[in-house]
Amino acid sequence: MSRADRVAVGDAAQETDALAALLAEVVQLAEDRAVFPGRWAHIAELAREHEIVRRALLAAGRKS
Repeated sequence: MSRADRVAVGDAAQETDALAALLAEVVQLAEDRAVFPGRWAHIAELAREHEIVRRALLAAGRKS
């Protein structure tokens, strides 16, 4: 694997981690908000199905 390929893979991993952190934040907002509780709860439930979101939640010190 070339250096450029390794950099691209590293960048993709960082991007994935950033997206997971953002989705974890959405999950937390969904738990905290009561604007549309049924819809937010459904979004949170769907997001928690993804391992990377659960890891991001744990990293943020929240239980999934």
